[in-house]
Amino acid sequence: MDLVKGIVKKYFRSYNRTLKDGTKKTYKTEQVQVTVSKSDNIFEDKEEVFIISSAQAEELNDLDEMVSALELHNTMLVQEKKELTKRFTIADEDLQTVSSKLEALSLKLDQKEEELAKSNEKLLVIKEDCSGLKEQLEENQNTISSLRKQLEDKNFIISDLNDDLNLLNEKLNSQNDDLIPDSEFISNEQFTSSSNSYSFDDYVELQKEYISLLKKYERSQEDLYNEKVKVIHYKNLLDKFKNFILRIQ
Repeated sequence: MDLVKGIVKKYFRSYNRTLKDGTKKTYKTEQVQVTVSKSDNIFEDKEEVFIISSAQAEELNDLDEMVSALELHNTMLVQEKKELTKRFTIADEDLQTVSSKLEALSLKLDQKEEELAKSNEKLLVIKEDCSGLKEQLEENQNTISSLRKQLEDKNFIISDLNDDLNLLNEKLNSQNDDLIPDSEFISNEQFTSSSNSYSFDDYVELQKEYISLLKKYERSQEDLYNEKVKVIHYKNLLDKFKNFILRIQ
């Protein structure tokens, strides 16, 4: 819209006329002239124009600027709408993907809840069996205590046997020192007539006693080994029971 600034001038003229009845009447005419500068003369001959005041022109100018601003704002809103539509499309696709994952997770959660319910049922059964396991645990503890006592007794017996064997070894060594060599050994009578304070029969009896004690010592060692194996077995079993009870509590 083009606005041209001009100057408005008003001209007034009065004239009198005699009417038919002979009376006179005064008439007034008013003429308005708008003068524009030559540089602003953009009009054509007989062109219809609108004339407004400078205040109204300022209002129109403000309105024109406002329209331009609104058009710019509208353009920005259209662009923003396109961006939001694009983002909405992407967000909707993401929502569909997340919804699918959520549905899968919900199904998996239901399965886990079923498994948990079954596990709880098994746990109740295990807890019911715990009372029997605790009784067996106490019994095993008593068995281990008894086996340890037996081990201590066996150790005392073996210690006594070691003392007896040492004593017999000393006696045998003493007799061997007093025995005559094989090359000089002729008969039992010659052996008994020697200066040795022990007889041949005593020597034989000592050997038999030594062999008997040695066998008894070996049996005690074997019993001790078996008892130690039992203690280790029951101790391992006891540790397993303890760990099992700790896990289910």
